[in-house]
Amino acid sequence: MDNNKPNISNPNSFSVRDMFFKYRSKWYWFAVSAVICFGMATLYLCVASKKYKVEATILLRRDESGPALLDKSLIDLGMGVTNKDVEDEMQLLGSQTIIRNVILDLNIQTEYFQNEGWRYVELYPVIPVILQVPAQFNDTAKYRVVFKIDRSEKGYSVRFKYDAISGEYLLASLSESVRTPVGEFKFKQILPLKGTTTYKIVSYPIRNLTEDYCEDIKVSVVLKRSNAISISTNSACVKKSQAFLDRLIERYNQHEVDDKNKLAKVTASFIDVRLKLISGELQKVETELKNNKTNVDLLRQQQVKQKLYLFVLQKREENELSMATAIPTSKSIDNAFVSVEPVSPKVLLILLLALVLSLGIPILIFYLMDALNDKIVDKIELQKLLRVPYLGSIAKNKDSDKIVMADGMNTPVAEMFRSIRTHLQFTLGGAKSPVILVTSTIAGEGKSFTAVNMALSFALMNKKVVLVDLDLRNPMVDEYLHLTKDKGVSLFLSDTTNDLSDIIVPSGIHSCLSIIPAGSVLSNPDELLMSSRLDDLIGKLKEEFDYIILDSAPVGVVADTYLLNRLVDNCIYVVRQDFTPREACGLINEIYAANKLNKMSVVLNGSDERIGFGYGMIC
Repeated sequence: MDNNKPNISNPNSFSVRDMFFKYRSKWYWFAVSAVICFGMATLYLCVASKKYKVEATILLRRDESGPALLDKSLIDLGMGVTNKDVEDEMQLLGSQTIIRNVILDLNIQTEYFQNEGWRYVELYPVIPVILQVPAQFNDTAKYRVVFKIDRSEKGYSVRFKYDAISGEYLLASLSESVRTPVGEFKFKQILPLKGTTTYKIVSYPIRNLTEDYCEDIKVSVVLKRSNAISISTNSACVKKSQAFLDRLIERYNQHEVDDKNKLAKVTASFIDVRLKLISGELQKVETELKNNKTNVDLLRQQQVKQKLYLFVLQKREENELSMATAIPTSKSIDNAFVSVEPVSPKVLLILLLALVLSLGIPILIFYLMDALNDKIVDKIELQKLLRVPYLGSIAKNKDSDKIVMADGMNTPVAEMFRSIRTHLQFTLGGAKSPVILVTSTIAGEGKSFTAVNMALSFALMNKKVVLVDLDLRNPMVDEYLHLTKDKGVSLFLSDTTNDLSDIIVPSGIHSCLSIIPAGSVLSNPDELLMSSRLDDLIGKLKEEFDYIILDSAPVGVVADTYLLNRLVDNCIYVVRQDFTPREACGLINEIYAANKLNKMSVVLNGSDERIGFGYGMIC
């Protein structure tokens, strides 16, 4: 520790090491936060249903066959050949029309759940009870309807909810109808219900359910410039999702086959019209040719019409064959399959998030508390704000007794006073009978507490020590040591006596420690402190004692302390954690820079800093 150089640092700088030491003593906050965060994470993992990725893959065929009319030789008829556009097919696979048809095909607009522990598990395809909704309910409803069924002593308890409408019904048998404000519902029991299990049935508006499925179904190409398409979804009910994807591909293929057949029918109709027209024209030419067999032009027209008729006739046969052998646009590479590991919830990610929150929440709370607090919060902050040598810390005294030093006492507070004593001796060098001043900014920072125990710490070294209470306006030493006020320094300064024995009293706590109380409170403390009588007193004390400790008034309240600087070898400036205002640091820096107090150094009182001695740590 270098007590001869000021601590100059940026108060706004950030250091993980500083943060660690700053918040280490508040470990219980982090422990509570960890219990809450990991408890919530565990609860979520218990409640959340595991979802697996269900995926199917198809390969789009290159459409090089089709209706006979789509032949290069018939481009003149306004028809052409196009390649299958993968992106368009992806849009078709995820279209609401096809997905809606799949929902209706599988009859999954109503979902069935069974309570297992803290969550509901969807049942599919084996369902113990089926909900029969009113006609057109799923097409016209605006909100989903929810039923919860429990076994009761008298039959079944059925709870109903539709948006803000709710109700409860008691049924002797599930075959009974449930008349609700939104319609009459019936149940069809397939299997016996478990006695203690709650069953939940949710029936959705088909439009809302279709939109949900459209958002859940992901359609993408397997590779760039590939005709392979992946169709996937994440689901907790994998059997239903497998059935859905497989049926989706069937619907898509059927849609393509239907499109081909529609085109083939249009083509067949067109060919029939052309055949009828060409047949009529051919008959007309042949009739004219009977009357004029040598007409070369008629012969040529006959040949052209015959060839065209045969060509169109051939195309009709090809079109009929195309209709009979129409195949889907795609073929399945992989039917719907389920991933081995669940995709959610992500256990490691959730636990990592719980760890981050368990650390981050207390840090955020401390940061906000520090931002709203105008007091010095710890040693790290104090050292950043001050340009004054740091002498040491004094732990918060949790006992009512103000005397914390004694022979053999090794409490954290006592050890910290010993540490400060060691550092102070180093700064004093070889000074004989040094005069040490103890002061602070305002009352209540522990100035007198520090002065009394510092004096006692030197006395424990069997050094003759005298503690002089020069806080003439608000003396506290006599209260700490339970002394009377009939003797004191005020008698000597007011020229009432010249005999030290009239003002010095034993401390009553150690034979090497003597006390000069403040005595009676006088109206002119400034004049007394400026008088030569005080210089004479300090001179006499130096002849008799090894250490002279002066307890003075706070510098932020009155200027009395500055008047003592002429007599002082060292000054201990006391700051109290969570008590001294931050703005006091400006005054302390100013005092140090102007050298208003000799060899000034700072002590932090009421610190929650941990110290180490022996083989362990104490706090």
